[in-house]
Amino acid sequence: MKLDPGRPLRSVVIAGSGLEAWLAAAVLALRLDGRRVDITVCPVSGSQDWDGLYTALPAWPGDLFRDLGYSDLKLATLADASFSLGTRVSGPGLEAVIKPHGPVGINVGGVAFHHYWRRVSTRLTPDDYFRYSPGTEALRRSALAPPVPANALGPLQHEMVRHVDPWALQKHLRHQAYAMDVREARGPLAEVQRADDGRIAGLTTTRGEKLSADLFVDCTGPNRRLCSEASAWEAAPLSRAAWLWAEHEHRDAAPLPWSSLSGTEAGWKAVFPRGTEEVTLHLAGDRTTGEASGTPAGEAPGNPRGNAVPYHIGHTPTPWEGNCVALGSAAASVLPLDGLPARLLMNMVQRLVALLPGRDCHPAETLEFNQLSAEDAREANHLGTLYEAWRQGHAPREAAIDGTLPEPLALRVRLFARRGWLSPRDSQLVPEDCWRAAFILLGVIPDHHDRLADRIERDQVEENLLALKHKVRQIARTFPAHDEYFAAMQATIREARP
Repeated sequence: MKLDPGRPLRSVVIAGSGLEAWLAAAVLALRLDGRRVDITVCPVSGSQDWDGLYTALPAWPGDLFRDLGYSDLKLATLADASFSLGTRVSGPGLEAVIKPHGPVGINVGGVAFHHYWRRVSTRLTPDDYFRYSPGTEALRRSALAPPVPANALGPLQHEMVRHVDPWALQKHLRHQAYAMDVREARGPLAEVQRADDGRIAGLTTTRGEKLSADLFVDCTGPNRRLCSEASAWEAAPLSRAAWLWAEHEHRDAAPLPWSSLSGTEAGWKAVFPRGTEEVTLHLAGDRTTGEASGTPAGEAPGNPRGNAVPYHIGHTPTPWEGNCVALGSAAASVLPLDGLPARLLMNMVQRLVALLPGRDCHPAETLEFNQLSAEDAREANHLGTLYEAWRQGHAPREAAIDGTLPEPLALRVRLFARRGWLSPRDSQLVPEDCWRAAFILLGVIPDHHDRLADRIERDQVEENLLALKHKVRQIARTFPAHDEYFAAMQATIREARP
């Protein structure tokens, strides 16, 4: 990476103690190609409380973990990783439906698969639609296999999500950063000093250490310790004040080959398989009763969940202000579904590297970073709003008409409901397959298919879909039982460990 010699960036201070901070430190150290840029991590008490959001790591975007040398086997060895091919979703009016990771069906002639499915299928249900995914078919028989070319059906390849121990992973990232000359301050953050123009002048630790830098990175989670008090926060539509906490349960048997997501009256519950544990992430209005409550602040009287932290769904439109940039949950809080927190964090870290400024933090870089990051955050929170409206008992079709949903999202729902159209977006954070799956899962089945799908005779379309479903079943039958796959992986892990 070449930096402008006229105003080179010479020092970076990253505030945080969790995975967000150490991932940013390791990636910056790796990508700076040996240039003399001092990187210091300043610990912040409690900033690792949100690491549970990163239990699910999709292999996207650009997969920074692979760039850092973390293969699936290494993640399984160092971070107790398990793998899933899909998510079992349940909630209002919906018994458990397996939604696969990745695409469903095969697009033909520039027309998305769901249009052909809509044209000829007599059973227009989410359950039938997802049967055109090898991932869903494998999960129906508790089987699992990695997405390798031998398991593809032409362009149709299932996807696999990695469920890791984020606290263990951040420890390994920290040691990797140490090996690339990243330094850690001797004590945790105590005070932030600001100049008259609002920029950060320096940090002071509890040990009296003074830290100055050209660029400060806020990885302190929703506490946002480095962000200015004037920094705006946009709450996501339909979001409510909530508490976030994780629970761990040991399993004697192999973990299930899927994660699960449940929308209840109290809030959200996501269950992730991981090694010999199941990790349950709760997002609820109240830590004790699960009932909606006011803005979380401090310890609720009589509340036994000391590990719960307040979590406000939303984002800041300006994560980069002056010489301070917020990453991850300090910039945007999103629902823990479809790997959105990890997608958002990895996107922001990559964007910071691509737009790394000089020491003046010129607006040419910061404005572009803010615009693209805000687009990503809104895209993630719109998907979350669609699920949240459903959890609160609103049918998405009706919610798109009666004003429950914000108009940009409501228009997207109406367009898909009428003709299966997905309007293009600048942000690529949420793949189109993810939007299609969400719409169809939540009952938004298009009333009409794309007329371009009529270029193929109906009998031929029916024959193609029948053959595809048969091939999907055939390839899924070749996958080993998940218990066998897990046992083989554990044996390999034991051999790989020193």
